[in-house]
Amino acid sequence: MIFRCYIPPVKIKWPSAAAALTALLVVLLPVLAFMQYRWVGQVSEGERERMERNLQTAAGQFRRSFEVEITTAVVDLAAGSATAQEGASDQYSDRYTRWLNGAEHPQIVADIFLVDGANDRLRLRRWNSATHVFELSYWPEPLGRWRDQFEQAYTSARAQREPDMR
Repeated sequence: MIFRCYIPPVKIKWPSAAAALTALLVVLLPVLAFMQYRWVGQVSEGERERMERNLQTAAGQFRRSFEVEITTAVVDLAAGSATAQEGASDQYSDRYTRWLNGAEHPQIVADIFLVDGANDRLRLRRWNSATHVFELSYWPEPLGRWRDQFEQAYTSARAQREPDMR
């Protein structure tokens, strides 16, 4: 006995090109989104590091420039003992003018004060840039806070210079 069976050919229905493309996009889109998210994170991290380096470089340059400006002002504007005694000197006037013309930021120094003693008392004199003379001045608030310390240092220095008369 021979059984014959007829199996009809099965037609496989392939999805349309639009359906295949949609399925492919559904799979690829989250992968691409994840990759883009990581890439943007890496780019922003690199940008942040670059900005930090630039900020550190700029801060270092500012610090060095500021230190040079302050050091130059302190050295160039220091009054010698002759200038302190007389209240003026051509040499100090020349140094002041040279500093003023050569300083990159002369506005960093608002006033020049000289603290010294006269007639057993402490006095404060301010440089007058118009007359090129140290003139007697009142104690402004920022310096007034240190006046007691100046007085103590002056008294201590005088005690060391004067011999004990006992």
